[in-house]
Amino acid sequence: MNNKIKILITLVCCLALIFILFILFNPFKKVTALDDLRYIGVSSGRLMERHLEFYENYQETYAFERVLHQFLFGDQTHVQNQAIQAYEEVLSHFDAFPQDTPAWDILNTKSRWLITIAEKKDTAALREALKEFTNNPEEEVIAEAVKFAYLTEEHNTFSPEIFTGATIIANGWAKDRLQLKINTRLNKPYFVNLYSQRLNNNGKRLRQNLLHLVISVSLVIIIGLFVILRYRPFYTPSPWQSG
Repeated sequence: MNNKIKILITLVCCLALIFILFILFNPFKKVTALDDLRYIGVSSGRLMERHLEFYENYQETYAFERVLHQFLFGDQTHVQNQAIQAYEEVLSHFDAFPQDTPAWDILNTKSRWLITIAEKKDTAALREALKEFTNNPEEEVIAEAVKFAYLTEEHNTFSPEIFTGATIIANGWAKDRLQLKINTRLNKPYFVNLYSQRLNNNGKRLRQNLLHLVISVSLVIIIGLFVILRYRPFYTPSPWQSG
């Protein structure tokens, strides 16, 4: 290969690498993660729920997948804590800009935040979070549904308020988890199977997508290394080797 072409390829690769590093680690960027979202409530909810849904039916995964997930994301508790922190950050943003925040956006974010706390099985933290759900009738019925689903020893009577609270939450992982818990308590096997299957399928699909992505990236790296080692496109022979 001509030396000028090798130098040009090397220069292009270096510029591409510098550009990628600048995008990822831009020191002049002074915005938070929320500033990257156009619709903060909706986008953050979908993002966090995908992270949480990733661990549904997690006991069925292989050991090597768990090692990979641990390396990339941390364990399930770590991901739950990150989701709770993200929801709290979004709610703080809503408090700072109430004029730009729809009421349903606040309700959906608070609901997801509450159910994520409940799923951690930390009763004390759940009780503390429930104190925030007294601002309007919608929050009160959601609180009743969560109490029935997760504080099982104290709330034994199903009521229309519980049904309403479980249905007004936005569709997604949090709603499916709440519905699963309620229908399990009510001993309704059809709905238990329905929500369990939906959650398990979504979790399996997300894990498969990640595995396919890792395999694709690994293949690209392996092929690239093979080309470099086999054809040595950036190698420039010493002048004396030509005799």
